[in-house]
Amino acid sequence: MPRRTDLAAVEAVLLDMDGTLVDSDAAVERAWATWAEEYGVDPGAVLAIAHGSPAARTVRRLFPGLDDEAVRAAAQRQHALQYEDLADVTAAPGAHLLLATLDRLDLPWAVVTSADGRLAKARLHAAGIDPPVLLTIDDVRAGKPDPEGYLEAARRLRIAPSACLVVEDSEPGLAAGRAAGMPAVALRGLDGDLSLSGLGRLAQLLERSRVRPWWRDAVGYQVYLPSFADSTGDGWGDLAGVSGRLNHLERLGVEVVWLSPFFRSPMRDHGYDVADHRAVDPSFGGQAALDGLLAQAHRRGMRVIGDLVVNHTSDLHPWFVAASSSRTDPYRDYYIWRDPAPDGGPPNTWLSHFGGPAWTASASTPPATSSRTRTCGTTRRCPPAASCRHAE
Repeated sequence: MPRRTDLAAVEAVLLDMDGTLVDSDAAVERAWATWAEEYGVDPGAVLAIAHGSPAARTVRRLFPGLDDEAVRAAAQRQHALQYEDLADVTAAPGAHLLLATLDRLDLPWAVVTSADGRLAKARLHAAGIDPPVLLTIDDVRAGKPDPEGYLEAARRLRIAPSACLVVEDSEPGLAAGRAAGMPAVALRGLDGDLSLSGLGRLAQLLERSRVRPWWRDAVGYQVYLPSFADSTGDGWGDLAGVSGRLNHLERLGVEVVWLSPFFRSPMRDHGYDVADHRAVDPSFGGQAALDGLLAQAHRRGMRVIGDLVVNHTSDLHPWFVAASSSRTDPYRDYYIWRDPAPDGGPPNTWLSHFGGPAWTASASTPPATSSRTRTCGTTRRCPPAASCRHAE
């Protein structure tokens, strides 16, 4: 079963700069496009590999035959182009909210970036961000995806690497965090231990993990599975359909998804007539679909709760099959049984939610009465042996 990232155990947050904490996309793209034109390289090919990596690493990938001095000169030219372009560099959406939340929660934080010191300080200043600890490419021997920068940040903060949370928006950065042994939050739709829509969402989850129990006031969304979202086009909603709507639910601010019953069932009572509490009904996608939904929800910091039906079962449930086989079966007292009325009818006037008497005749343990229901109420009491079962 997928495991949730325990945000309550986080002792420090380590943030990437460009694209994560600072919105510098336009400036970065302009600089690389100009550089690519100067060096006779397709700008699209450059931008496809440049994000998240040190400039020198990108140059080496583009020109593997260059010597160290030529690589250094090309990287310096790229940096120079970025030094000159800070006009539209701003804090990323939710950045100041997240940093204020970290300060309020007394969570130390640091910035770990592939930029050099001069560029990093200029961009952070433009965004109005002053990190207590800043690690740049000047401070390490190898940049991302090497974990050195994140490990050094943890050392400076005096926090164990496993207790640090990395926040990244690039594959090299996420790889660096994983190699450092740190759980990672992924932005921009990438795959991390948590995959979130933005920094504001992370601020919300961190605060909730520390300030109050989630169940007191979490925002929940109830999903009636048969009609919520159909992933196969057969007209019947399923668990994969819910997975496909999680981004929408996250944007609504939903923190808990509450599922209607998904257990194996003959579906005579909207799934509340459970035939097997340990199996997911195939019509909803089976166990694999449930595992997939849990994994996708947990990556977004969302919880999933299910509607556990224990006060009644289907007449196909193994408990009831056994109970109806004999008056002395051990499962007999899981259900309410009564002898029929003297005229052979129901033992009392209880009515079913679906209409008619709330009793069903037991053909296997006569005498019998009649009923229209197929959902059998359970009990832990031991009523007198009888041949009628109560159905809710």
